[in-house]
Amino acid sequence: MNDTKSQTVTNFAVKHGVALSAMPLHENPNIPDVRPAHHWACTLEHNGHKMETYFSQGMAHDDAPTVEDLLDCLASDACAIENSPTFEGFAADMGYDDDSRQAERTYNLIEQQTESLKALLGVDLFEELLHNTERE
Repeated sequence: MNDTKSQTVTNFAVKHGVALSAMPLHENPNIPDVRPAHHWACTLEHNGHKMETYFSQGMAHDDAPTVEDLLDCLASDACAIENSPTFEGFAADMGYDDDSRQAERTYNLIEQQTESLKALLGVDLFEELLHNTERE
């Protein structure tokens, strides 16, 4: 069997010059009721384009997220949208109630961030990240 996952997220970020800056926050406005965590306002940059998003991680993670952490998370979320392009399919795949407004907000947020990631990287690199990069 031929493994098409030819690079790591680190290799992808270095190869394509994707950079991250992160500023600590007291809360993530997308998930205000989350249990104690470290929250970050993040900006990804690639070829003069920027994408801003929020990122949260558990209290055991004292350091700022890395570009690999954020790309891995965004790619995982994007795969969920690509595999289930309707809210109902997404809800079923993720174990959400398809009558939940919170689940629908989550779906819409991930759908928006997926489009932002695609705009940041361009379609070819977006596809490379999702389908030809080994994620953790």
